[in-house]
Amino acid sequence: MGSIQSAVVGFAVFRFCWPRGGTPFGPHENVVVQSIAVATATMPLAGGFVGIVPALQMLSPPVRLSVAQQLAWCGGLTYFGIFFAVPLRRQTILVEQLRFPSGTATAKLIDTLHTRHEGGGRWRVLGWSFGASYCLSLLAYFAPAFANLRPFDWLCLPAASAWHWTVRPSLSYVGQGMIMGQRSALSMLAGALTAWAVLGPMAVSRGWVAATARPAGTPPAAAEAAEGGCAAPPLPEGAINSWEVGAQGWLLWVAMGLMVSEALSSLAVLTARQFLMLPPPSASAAQSGAPGGGEGEAEEGGGGGGGGGAGGGGGGAAAEDGGGDPLEVAPPSQLVPARWWLGGLGASALLCVAIVAPLFSIPAWQLLVSICLSCLLAVLGVRALGQTDLEPVSALGKLSQIAFAVLAP
Repeated sequence: MGSIQSAVVGFAVFRFCWPRGGTPFGPHENVVVQSIAVATATMPLAGGFVGIVPALQMLSPPVRLSVAQQLAWCGGLTYFGIFFAVPLRRQTILVEQLRFPSGTATAKLIDTLHTRHEGGGRWRVLGWSFGASYCLSLLAYFAPAFANLRPFDWLCLPAASAWHWTVRPSLSYVGQGMIMGQRSALSMLAGALTAWAVLGPMAVSRGWVAATARPAGTPPAAAEAAEGGCAAPPLPEGAINSWEVGAQGWLLWVAMGLMVSEALSSLAVLTARQFLMLPPPSASAAQSGAPGGGEGEAEEGGGGGGGGGAGGGGGGAAAEDGGGDPLEVAPPSQLVPARWWLGGLGASALLCVAIVAPLFSIPAWQLLVSICLSCLLAVLGVRALGQTDLEPVSALGKLSQIAFAVLAP
């Protein structure tokens, strides 16, 4: 969500605008800057202003919130999330030692930015890659045709272009793929191939979508002859791109089934492990020294979690006086006391009930159930983010909707 970009921009601005004579702009200050930037950028999504609030206005009758009500709504959500993030850090970073690819990359970048004398080669690589992406972005802006290349049109296959098989030259996505790794990227590629090369065309040709529906028992109609040598065969309006009657909306239900099913199975496994007190797989590998979770990766995660070199350098001392926790790598001065986050978690939960219950006329018990469910889904989402650098927001949202469809139909 822009943590790497925020770290670079924050360094470029505050490194030269920081007041002289005080504490220098170091790794810890950069972590604060990029954390605030990322939190601000993700607030519209986390607060529901991208999906939930607009969806409320589409109901019959529509539900419209005033500015004061929207601010109260945000307050109830954000404070609960802030306090619940504290225990998640220990479980996902210290115990399970999840990779968090973007977070680790941000920490390494901050370390490089603030230790220029040790990373001359890395600075050169950063400069060259920055310049290449900058030039390509400018080219795509001033030459819009370059922003969406249609190679299948050149091969006289316009039907493939109609099914969105186009190319968007973006080095930003290339960099994201480098950070995510091939496992997640290949899975996403397999999904794109399955949806837009197999299932989507099959659904349209067989009349499974509303735009091309036919009476039962009618054989698939042959495609009409296209006029011109390379013209795409004609399709009903909205057969591909419509969310209501086209293949895009039909594929959404297939994708939601896959995502919700995996979310349910992961939630069941996670809950069973918590009840049986079994260690997570990554923690077991780290304790046994197995590849992929051994000392090297744990050391790398510890250095990154402290905001670059500063946090990693004090890991040994922190383990000795970190409140008796042998896994803790941060000094006690950087830790949130347990009574703070426990009290804040309880107070923010009551705040959620006090705000949302009268706002939407919802019984308090349903809100308490939703708070407990959100804790389980948050653990699931953070673990997915730490493993794949992708958070299944849509799947988790649909999972909560299914739960309340049963509890409060």
